[in-house]
Amino acid sequence: RPNGVPTDEDFQTESLVEMTEYLADNYFRLPNYLTVDGRPVFVIWDTARVVEANGGAEGFKAAVAEMNKALHARGMKDIYLIAMHDRGSNAANGFDAMTGYGYYGTDYVSKYEWRGGFSIPYEESVAHYESTWRGITSSPGLPYLLPIGTNWDSRPRHGDGAAVIRDKTPEKFRGHCEASLKYIDKRLNMAIIEAWNEWGEGSFLEPDKQFGFGFLDAVRSTYSRAPAEHVDYVPSADRIAAYSVL
Repeated sequence: RPNGVPTDEDFQTESLVEMTEYLADNYFRLPNYLTVDGRPVFVIWDTARVVEANGGAEGFKAAVAEMNKALHARGMKDIYLIAMHDRGSNAANGFDAMTGYGYYGTDYVSKYEWRGGFSIPYEESVAHYESTWRGITSSPGLPYLLPIGTNWDSRPRHGDGAAVIRDKTPEKFRGHCEASLKYIDKRLNMAIIEAWNEWGEGSFLEPDKQFGFGFLDAVRSTYSRAPAEHVDYVPSADRIAAYSVL
C-alpha cells in the first residue's frame, strides 16, 4: 500500500487478513471446499511477490500467523498454503506444499519445438509432463500436489500465432491420467487437473460436441471407484444456449 493507498496488487498483511476473513465466511465453510486434515487449502500463484510484499520469509510467516488468527476466531484450523512453482524457497517461506500449473511443451530430446504458430502431437506433451513429474518427485521436498494437463490450443485467444497441441482424444488423456498414478505424492494423495473449462486455451474437461463426456469418463475410471455404468445428464438446447456469452 504505497502511502497507505490500496492498489490492485496489495499483498501485505492487512489485505491478506481481510481476504482470509472473506474466504472463511463465504467459501472455506462450504462442505465441498478442499481441505487437508481439516485445513482449508489455498494456492498462491506468484509466491515470490507475496513474500516480498511482506518483507521476506519472516514477514510473510508473520502475515500467515495473522491469517490463522482470523480463522481461529471463526473456529477453523490453520490455512493450508500451497505454492505455485518456485520450489527452492517454498519451505523456508512457510508453505505447506507445492504444485504447478501447466507443463505443456516438449522435452529437449523431442524432434518438435514448442513455439507459437506451430503444433506438437499430444503424445509429446504427455511425455514432457511425465519427465517433469519424474524430475520433481526424484528429490525430497514439500508435499507435491501433482498437476495434470488436459490440453493447450489457444487459437481462440491468440489466433494463428498460438502454440497448439493436436490430436488429443479421451483415450490418450486416460493414458496421461494413468501415468500420473506413479508420481502422486503419498503424503497428499491428490492431483489437480488444468483445467475444467479454459475454453479459450483449449484446456477443458467439460463435455463437448466432439467427445461428449469422454474426458470426464477418463477421470472417473482412473481416480475413482465409481461404477462404470452411469447416466450422463445433458442440458436441453435452450439451457445450453443460455450459457453462451457469444
